[in-house]
Amino acid sequence: MTLLRKWKERSKGVFYYLRLVLYLRPLTKWRYRRRKILTHPHKTLIIPTEPILTFGGKDTEKLEHLVSVMFTTLNKQNWGHKLGIAAPQIGVNKRVMIVLGKAIVNPSFTPSKAPPEIITEGCYSIGKHLFKVPRAKYGWAKWQDTTGTYHEEKISGLKSIVFQHELDHLDGKSCVENGVELESAKDRITNR
Repeated sequence: MTLLRKWKERSKGVFYYLRLVLYLRPLTKWRYRRRKILTHPHKTLIIPTEPILTFGGKDTEKLEHLVSVMFTTLNKQNWGHKLGIAAPQIGVNKRVMIVLGKAIVNPSFTPSKAPPEIITEGCYSIGKHLFKVPRAKYGWAKWQDTTGTYHEEKISGLKSIVFQHELDHLDGKSCVENGVELESAKDRITNR
């Protein structure tokens, strides 16, 4: 009798293990899979995003899931420097962005009064085109993290440029509206 009971207990353990391996793990990987980046002029990219109003419990779980999917999508890109991504680029109308490996929620930016610099930028939503875009040299950024804690920082350099670029996405803008496209190498060769 005890051998039969031990066998039943072991078979249940094997059953649950196989269920985990064959069923639940693939579902988890699918849930956190890379999303397709939307390309300009997709309607989701031109709509200003909605702020995250509630944090804690299920809301924080959903937000952390969104951030995980955004990181996965950014890291799986096979071109570019993987500096940042905004939620509208994967079809989510929320004020969430990734800047230099940091999740930023409900951001705002106050630029300095110094004249802006002209920066050459690319964007995953526009393809491999480059644009000359005016950007503030530095400014003051405010945001929340995924737990709802407020942060404020004076930012400059690359962080400032990426922050402003991703913030434009959250406001329904892109390099196409804010800048001037550079001539492609092909155009430069044929014009000579």
